[in-house]
Amino acid sequence: MKNNNGILTDIQSSLASEKSYPYLDQQIDTLRSILNSLADGVAVVNKEGKFLYSNQVAERIMGLGPKNVAPEEWASIYGCYYPDKVTPYDPGQLPLVRAMKGEEITDEIIFIKNPQRPKGIFISVSASPLRDKKGEVSGGTIIFQDITEKIQTAIMLKQSEERGKALFKELPVPTYTWTKTKDDFILTDYNIAAEDITKGTVSKAKGAKLSEVHSERPDFIEAILKVYNEKIHFEHEIEQTFRYTGEHKHLNVKYRFVPPDMVLVHTEDITERKIAILELSRSEASLSEAQRIARLGNWELDILSNKLTWSDEIYRMLGLSPQEFEATHEAFMERVHPDDRNHVQESVNQALLGEADYRIDHRIVLPDGTVRIVHETGELKLNKDGSPERLIGTIQDLTELKITNEKLEESLDRAEFFVDIMGHDLSNINQATYGLLDLLLYSESLEPDQEDILQEVLQQISRSSSLIKDVRTFKKIEDNPPELVSVDPIESLKSAINLVEKEYPDKTLNIVGKLKAKQFQVIANEHLVSVFYALLHNSMQFDKAQEVVIEFDIRKNKEKSLIEIEISDHGPGIPDTAKESLFDRISHKKKGYLGRGMGLTLLKQIMGHFGGNVSVQDRVKGKHSHGVKFKLAFDIAN
Repeated sequence: MKNNNGILTDIQSSLASEKSYPYLDQQIDTLRSILNSLADGVAVVNKEGKFLYSNQVAERIMGLGPKNVAPEEWASIYGCYYPDKVTPYDPGQLPLVRAMKGEEITDEIIFIKNPQRPKGIFISVSASPLRDKKGEVSGGTIIFQDITEKIQTAIMLKQSEERGKALFKELPVPTYTWTKTKDDFILTDYNIAAEDITKGTVSKAKGAKLSEVHSERPDFIEAILKVYNEKIHFEHEIEQTFRYTGEHKHLNVKYRFVPPDMVLVHTEDITERKIAILELSRSEASLSEAQRIARLGNWELDILSNKLTWSDEIYRMLGLSPQEFEATHEAFMERVHPDDRNHVQESVNQALLGEADYRIDHRIVLPDGTVRIVHETGELKLNKDGSPERLIGTIQDLTELKITNEKLEESLDRAEFFVDIMGHDLSNINQATYGLLDLLLYSESLEPDQEDILQEVLQQISRSSSLIKDVRTFKKIEDNPPELVSVDPIESLKSAINLVEKEYPDKTLNIVGKLKAKQFQVIANEHLVSVFYALLHNSMQFDKAQEVVIEFDIRKNKEKSLIEIEISDHGPGIPDTAKESLFDRISHKKKGYLGRGMGLTLLKQIMGHFGGNVSVQDRVKGKHSHGVKFKLAFDIAN
């Protein structure tokens, strides 16, 4: 088949013959029929630009037939543009115009857009001058074809290539392309992720040989050769120390052969995954050890497959070696004490039906006959449809705890017994002894020093009775705390003052402050008297002055809705090291602060029951030896 230039030569020769030999009409008609059957458009003009011939395909492509206008108007008439589809074609640069000047033009691309071709088409144009027998230019011939589809295909192919390159560059996994040369491979490209993992140093290796870049990794070179030679895909995990950064990483490497001569290498950084797996392994080991120490195991039942799994500790708990055999419900029930089996099975059934939570204590029997007590809890898990899917739970050996609790209960019972003895029998003994000794004070035969000793003994008995009273009050509050009501704190304070003054008849208690009753009401009960008594009693006991001065202040904190009371004395104070443990009976007894009674410990417990708070600080800030200040806070009674 002839090319465009060959067809143009035939046209020129035939038309020249037409002018010289008019008797060859039949041959010309044949030639015209042939030209009309071509897929290309053909046109011929004389040297003035008049169309001598144009086939039907030319009109079909252009949308317009021959127009007898000056060549300068062809560009605008037919709508000729450069390939950018915007810039109008220079009329003097049209291929046919240039051919009329004697030029040969081959495969020039023009964009055509006119009313008949509103969307526009691309044509490929070849043009040649028409010469007479003397060789002088007598016109021009043009042949063109619609290449719009080819152009669009080329554009799409280019866009596809660009998208492919963009996707390659943006792949989240570091990727490299190695292209085969005669006796090696060359690194021809890499993506952004590869730059990131190598800290940009991969650019130094672009264009380098595989044997040079990875001279220390023969396994990597062998993998690329294997993939290339066998035209396969391959994947493995390696450890790599990057030459330029010194970083050591775990990589999952995937090799892909890309015809005709390329191997694509993906190197996914799995370092964090490896570390996570290692940490998980350590965590599982720690969990197993923690379960062993706590005697706690976990289990899971897949309801659909009826598959039961146990942790290692459950095996040990049942007297078995970890994972000795596959866990089954039947195997577990064999270890349940015969008298508990029905109860355990009923509880499991109820849990599977969602009728009740699985929480049960029961006995198990070990292979050596030892009986242990365990506590089980389970939770039913549902699938998306709301159907039971899994039952998961824990089992804990409570044998030692049960034994310890039984011993503790026995100890508590004994303690209760002793408290009752102290609260009743000792109290009666104290009262009788106090009464007898009190009668001796009226004996006229007592010497002065004997009377002093007797007074000291009476005071110690009184302290003993007070301690017994505190213990009974402490126990009463713990066992059955009285109801909270609205209380006037001033009235409670006055009652406490009367009690303290009776206990210290040889001292004077001087309260500095306004004791106006019915001014405030707080949430408390009858034990508020004990709170004030504890504070006043300690001040009287430790302040060696004959007149004990106590400053009292009461006010309402509207912002916090509290009644705040401050009680300050001028005694020896409390060192800072003792303040934190002041209300702890054991601590301040060990350290020798504030006597050996339960007063302040009881005070703290009572204030907690009120929902209030008690704190201590220096009366004079920074000078603990200048006395102590107690601050009490109560909720306001409505």
